[in-house]
Parts: sequence; structure tokens; C-alpha cells
Amino acid sequence: MQIQIGPYEFDVSEPYTPGHPLSPVEARVLNSLRSMRVRNILYKRLRKIVPDDETLLTPEQLAEFTQLVSEIDRDFRFIPHDTTKVKRGTLQAEIEEVAREQLPPDASDDEVAARASQQDVIEEATRRFVARQEIAKTSLEELLG
Repeated sequence: MQIQIGPYEFDVSEPYTPGHPLSPVEARVLNSLRSMRVRNILYKRLRKIVPDDETLLTPEQLAEFTQLVSEIDRDFRFIPHDTTKVKRGTLQAEIEEVAREQLPPDASDDEVAARASQQDVIEEATRRFVARQEIAKTSLEELLG
């Protein structure tokens, strides 16, 4: 499937295929939604490089941006957006915090969700979460003595 970002077109994968339990229409809709989300993430990144559609990327910038398209396309995962906030002190909250630390301050929720689904973020968040639990356990044991 192709997506357009400014004056550029890029190929992105279509990981959803028709079949059980997805019908062909559902697969097409999921792939379209996925492409739209990937496009929105990349559009914001493109605007940080060039201010408008009239300014073209240099060949070097285009090569780098094409690589970014491949990375975002490869790593993107749908993550449900709850209407409630993630509770502090949970592993999920730690994953979101690590993902946000690694992105620009103006990153969208979709960008955070995409980054939060990546293995290196999950591993770092798990490491921090376990360390905090150990500190809390030790502190509680010392307090209760």
C-alpha cells in the first residue's frame, strides 16, 4: 500500500490478510487505518525537516526519511487507547514513560504507542519497574523492621 506524505509516496506493508476471523472488508479497513496512523506519525516528522510541501528534501534527507518510513512501518503496532489514564506505579505506566522519554516532547499518542510496543522500550521499563519494586520492598522491610 502506498502512503503520501507531502509530495512523496512511500510503500508500507499490509500485515493484515483476509481470512478467519477477518473478512476481506475488515482486512482492508484495518490496513487502511494502519496506513493512516503510520502516515500521521511520519507527517509530523517530515514537517520537522521541511516546513511545507513546496520545500523538497535533499537526496540524503529523502534516503534517511525513506529509512524512517521503513522503521515506523516495521515497528508499528495497534495499541488500544483506553479512555482512562494508565495507573501510576504499573508496568504499563513505566513503558509509556520510557517511550515518551525517547521521543520528541510533541510526539503524538500514536507515536508513543508505536514506540511503547518496541522490545527495547519494554525491556528498559521492566528493568526500572523491577528495580523500583525492590527498593519499595526493602524500604518497607526496614520500616517494619
